[in-house]
Amino acid sequence: MVLPVKKQYRIIFALLGILLLALAVLAILHFHTREQVPENALAIHAGDQIRYVELDKLPLGPVQGTVINGKGEEKPIDAEGIALADVLREAGLDPKNFKSVTVRASDAFSAEIAGDELNETGKVYLYRGKDGSFTLVVFGDANAKRHVKNVEAIDVVL
Repeated sequence: MVLPVKKQYRIIFALLGILLLALAVLAILHFHTREQVPENALAIHAGDQIRYVELDKLPLGPVQGTVINGKGEEKPIDAEGIALADVLREAGLDPKNFKSVTVRASDAFSAEIAGDELNETGKVYLYRGKDGSFTLVVFGDANAKRHVKNVEAIDVVL
């Protein structure tokens, strides 16, 4: 049985309306259940504890190096920042005991850093962008997929 064209359009529009409504409800739920990190702070989750590091109070120094994007193009980094291990120390944690950390952005994009990489001198940094937000950079990666912008939280695996 073939439905008339007008009825087919009504069904399609009704389904689209239902899908848009479902999307709106899911978006609202997502934004209300997201962790609220204080402004200019970084949330660090270690076990069942959450610690906050005030980004404006971090002792920043020069971060310089080159990363390679997915197209194989080199991008120089010349900014102020801090080694990720030092950020964790600022939070009162000892990064030498970590299996890994996951660095998350405000848009939920994330990247995992192994414990041995975290403790390698000159490898893993958070640097301050021109807009004041912090970005994760891992020097030595063949592809900068772990280049996380607008870092908001770090999850520690002990």
